[in-house]
Amino acid sequence: MSAVLMAPSGTGKTVLLRSLRSSLPEARYRVHFVKLTSLTKRDLCPEMATAAGFDVGGPYHVIVRKLQDGFRALADDDGFRPVLIIDEAQDLRPDVLALLRFLTNFDMDSRLVLSLILAGDGQLRRLLDRPQLEPVRRRPAHCLSAPSRARRNPRVHATSRSRRRRQKLPLRLPGRRRRVRVVSRKPPGHRPPCT
Repeated sequence: MSAVLMAPSGTGKTVLLRSLRSSLPEARYRVHFVKLTSLTKRDLCPEMATAAGFDVGGPYHVIVRKLQDGFRALADDDGFRPVLIIDEAQDLRPDVLALLRFLTNFDMDSRLVLSLILAGDGQLRRLLDRPQLEPVRRRPAHCLSAPSRARRNPRVHATSRSRRRRQKLPLRLPGRRRRVRVVSRKPPGHRPPCT
């Protein structure tokens, strides 16, 4: 299955992707991470192939075919589920998103071989809302969106960031003299629902 993760900058998308990557069992999944997203589709294909460990070369259409064949071989021959994680996906060009839809199309959409996870900020939502990208927007099975906590309550946001970074010193808000204190007393595992 494919998924889209959208959240404002600084909310921990990359940290979440890293923890997802480390939590997937290596005996079943082959996770490939791509962060160079402002490339053209001709340049991004070799980058994805390098991240996946495929030896590719040649013209663009050959590289695309080798990518599909490599992901299919991982699934069929080796028994692994390939997962491609693309961080900072809001920088992708529309033609690159269309290419990603093509790469996940196996046996005329009757078979799931490659799982694709796109992560980006609010610009990714605007990019996917373009009419010409409707087939791409329909592809992911899950779409997760997190609101900015910094806009609603800067104290909660600063406290959360302090905890995530495990800082020993109290964090101070810019322009304020008081220490940031915990505003919410939620249980440790509590997370607000995605909107």
